[in-house]
Amino acid sequence: SSSAAQPGTSLVAQLAAYHDSASKLKACALALLSPAELVATLLNLYHSLVVHRLVMLGPPRSLREFSAMHRNTSYELGGEVLCPLEIDQLLLRGRGGRGGAWGLGGGAAV
Repeated sequence: SSSAAQPGTSLVAQLAAYHDSASKLKACALALLSPAELVATLLNLYHSLVVHRLVMLGPPRSLREFSAMHRNTSYELGGEVLCPLEIDQLLLRGRGGRGGAWGLGGGAAV
């Protein structure tokens, strides 16, 4: 089934379909992705997490809430639980212990 919005579908039904689609990320086999595919997947995951949080809870009202959002909003992806902060550290800043295990070295240079 597709998670694309169907004409006449309620917002609640659309959000439920999106949530169901996001839960399928648990089965993603990260080890089968090339480094470039992994970077693309993690960037998409980062943006999906931010949008999901904004849609469900609205925009953060303070810098503290913004920071908490980036630490506490997460998806399970191929057996790994990732939040925007961790993805940021891994991809953009070259930190995080998983990068080497995923073939990204000390950070992802794209």
